[in-house]
Amino acid sequence: GIPGSKLERLLTILVQGRRDPETTPIDAQQVDDDVEAFYKAAKGFGTDEATFFRLLGSRSRKHLAAVAARYPQLKKGKELDDVIKSEFSGKLEDACRFLLLGSIRMGKVVAKLIRHAVKGAGTDDDLLILTVIQHHDTAAMRDASIEYESKYGKTLARAIKGDTSGNYERALL
Repeated sequence: GIPGSKLERLLTILVQGRRDPETTPIDAQQVDDDVEAFYKAAKGFGTDEATFFRLLGSRSRKHLAAVAARYPQLKKGKELDDVIKSEFSGKLEDACRFLLLGSIRMGKVVAKLIRHAVKGAGTDDDLLILTVIQHHDTAAMRDASIEYESKYGKTLARAIKGDTSGNYERALL
């Protein structure tokens, strides 16, 4: 990437590891304040990316889920995910949406990652292995199985079996 790029600034925030712990109680006033901060950061000409990066990179997933749920209540039905889609593009949009959607619907994100790993010619083995290892024993994997079958018309296990074999297949399933 380009030194100083917007994506690099977001990644720098993420690798600093300053995300609030998931055990932090949800503060309703902080949720409302963050809704307003996201709204102001997207309002008018240009986007205040620093605010998006700071909030997406530092708030707990539980808190971000509460902000995403509250946003349409305070902002006339508009979804925070739609705001991100309108304000960002390319890899930066993908990264911001992953941070938000990973807080709300991790199963959907896991299903998309696995689909990306097994779709088309060849398998992105690194992505497939890391995704399965990271989520093998979580509610997100159970949700991903349901999401995958609903969206792609075959089970997650069948998709993985179709791109793997032998010990590799058995290890993933």
